[in-house]
Amino acid sequence: MLDLKDFFHLPDVDVLVPQIVNDSRGIIVVAGLGPRSAPPGSADTPIVQSGRSTIAAILMRRILDRAIGNRPTQAVVVGPNRQAVRVADHHRRQVEFVSAPVDHIDGFTVGLQQAMMRSPDVLVVDRLNTVTAQAVFHAAATGRRILTQIDTALVGGEVLQEIVGLGCSPSQMSLVSWIIAVQRVPALCTVCKKPHQAGAALLDMMVERHSLNREATYYAASGCAHCGGTGYLGELTAFDIYRVQGGVTSFSEMVSTPSLLSMEGYLAQLAEQGYVPLEDAARASASTLRRMQQILASREQSLDETTRALQRKLAEVEAANKVLAQRTDALIALQDVSQRLSASTQLDDIAGRVAHYACELCGADRAVLYLIEPPDEGRVLAVAGWDESIVGQWARLPDSMLDRGEPDSAVGAPPAITLSPDQMRALQAGLRVPLVAEDTLVGLLIVTSLHKTRFTPGDVALLKTFANQAAVSIQRVRLIEALRDKIEQLESARAALIKKERLERELELARNLQLGLLPDQFPPVDGVQFASAYRPAREVGGDLYDVIDLGHGRLGLLIADVSDKGLPAAFYMGLVRSLILAEARRTDSPREVLSNVNRLLRQASRAEMFLTAFYGIYETQTRRLAYCRAGHDHPIWLRADGHTVLLGAPGMLLGMLDPDELDLAEVEIFLSSGDTLILYTDGMTDALDPDGIEFGVRFWVQRAMENAGLPPDQLCAALFDEVSAFQSTAPQMDDMTLLVMHVSGS
Repeated sequence: MLDLKDFFHLPDVDVLVPQIVNDSRGIIVVAGLGPRSAPPGSADTPIVQSGRSTIAAILMRRILDRAIGNRPTQAVVVGPNRQAVRVADHHRRQVEFVSAPVDHIDGFTVGLQQAMMRSPDVLVVDRLNTVTAQAVFHAAATGRRILTQIDTALVGGEVLQEIVGLGCSPSQMSLVSWIIAVQRVPALCTVCKKPHQAGAALLDMMVERHSLNREATYYAASGCAHCGGTGYLGELTAFDIYRVQGGVTSFSEMVSTPSLLSMEGYLAQLAEQGYVPLEDAARASASTLRRMQQILASREQSLDETTRALQRKLAEVEAANKVLAQRTDALIALQDVSQRLSASTQLDDIAGRVAHYACELCGADRAVLYLIEPPDEGRVLAVAGWDESIVGQWARLPDSMLDRGEPDSAVGAPPAITLSPDQMRALQAGLRVPLVAEDTLVGLLIVTSLHKTRFTPGDVALLKTFANQAAVSIQRVRLIEALRDKIEQLESARAALIKKERLERELELARNLQLGLLPDQFPPVDGVQFASAYRPAREVGGDLYDVIDLGHGRLGLLIADVSDKGLPAAFYMGLVRSLILAEARRTDSPREVLSNVNRLLRQASRAEMFLTAFYGIYETQTRRLAYCRAGHDHPIWLRADGHTVLLGAPGMLLGMLDPDELDLAEVEIFLSSGDTLILYTDGMTDALDPDGIEFGVRFWVQRAMENAGLPPDQLCAALFDEVSAFQSTAPQMDDMTLLVMHVSGS
């Protein structure tokens, strides 16, 4: 690695460097310019690197070569990376590195504190700047010896002023021991340089200042092909070595103290030996000032460019923030609309809200909502901005309006609305938005604007999302209304059947209806096997089970038990099944599904009947089962490792309590290959033998464990046989239902 002997320098440097190395006090500052270019438009040549880092590395190696007592000197280098100061191979055991950013004050302070805790003989800090200066001087105040660098063209005591400009106080400058300023200066071309008679006044001044030999030969160069006509070829390193003297009482006195080896004096000696023109030595101070002006101009221009860039960025951020605020307001409004639609159970109320909210969300002036009645008719459900007398009218819809695809432009008057030519000309923009639920066209929404010529992509996307929610709400309300009608019809039928002593034929039809609602086959899913068994206590029962294909590898597992038996329980079971199927596709939360079903049951049915239920969502990819238990019997989890778990979770009956009184919990488990899940109703465990003894949960779990190795269908048959054998001749008092799921595969 380079040392002082490897490049030309005057003997004065060899005399002073050992003094610097042996001085164990204060801060040693190596000053010089880093690599940068002259500001644009400057006629000067680029400002070259001073060689500051090389001199700092040489000083550090000299310090490390100096033993302290009978041990080697230890150093810690603090900087953003290990290239802050190059370390010789034979010194690596003496040097540690602590990473610290020089552009973040908190990060640098923490890094410097870590370095000080290692108690080194010398701290080597990458550089002094506005971030690092205060921390470095605080460290020096504790008696630490510090070697650092500063980026400046100033020399001698003027460097202290530069350091004060970094945020330090003048009183702290007494902590500095040495300042070694380094500059690279152009050397005379050895080919074309010739003796040159310096001016008498200049020579007298330089002889007086620096004790030069008046009789020495001084040189200048006119330029040649070797130097490109400049008169200079190559560069030399010039030094200014300044020592802060003890006993100085004021900062101004400290700054004005001359250097032990001044930059001008060093250049004067180089001129005396014929390496540089005497005029260059005399202009050293002016050259330094010019360089500082160039640097300041460059920094000012860089600051201006940074300011303009920040202003542009600020404008972009403000614009983006405005768009984000608009979208956030729209999403909040959409969420509020969705909650309001979900809370309503009246079709007319929902339709009016849909038409009103559609105008608010996209800034439209008018809206009309149609209920689709196959094959091609639409009934006006609600309007906003149009004459309300058209509500309830029917209109034939063209095929283009029955498309379930993306929203598109709708020019002219909407169907069922008649406008005059002047009114037609007032229409500026129209948009057709289909309302689709479960791949079925439920309704059609047409919004119209009298002011803007088009709806933005954001308006279209917002309306599409809104339309999907509205479609589900409309479909749900229609289902509730249909279920209400069905319940009324079923209650009337029940009364008629009681009067006709439950005619066997009608009961058989009801039995077939109920069995048609129960699954005769399960979704084919790799890695999962299902089996079921069902035996009602009467011709029809109130038990329910199902496996619902929710798509994307998700299955809904359902079993429920209505409080009553017979035909009322079957009717109620049909209502519950329809509601659960509708809600299961609206949310991925079992708890929300059962909570919504409870709310709808309270709205659509009487409170004399209730049910217990277990509903879970099984993900085939992860084998995760999230479930909610609404007062139902604990399912049996037969694990492949031989353990048996009864699945529990707090939960209350459905159909009895208002939504704000219902307390349900949601739990998740993860199944493994070989696990079996047994869902059942209490008809299995409450079965009585001829002596009135109950089969019981403990005996039921024991029989399940004994038959755990059987395939699902054989397991169902075996458990039913166990209960039947226990009952013997005793009558069946309650519906019996069994649903078994077995997990297989890797």
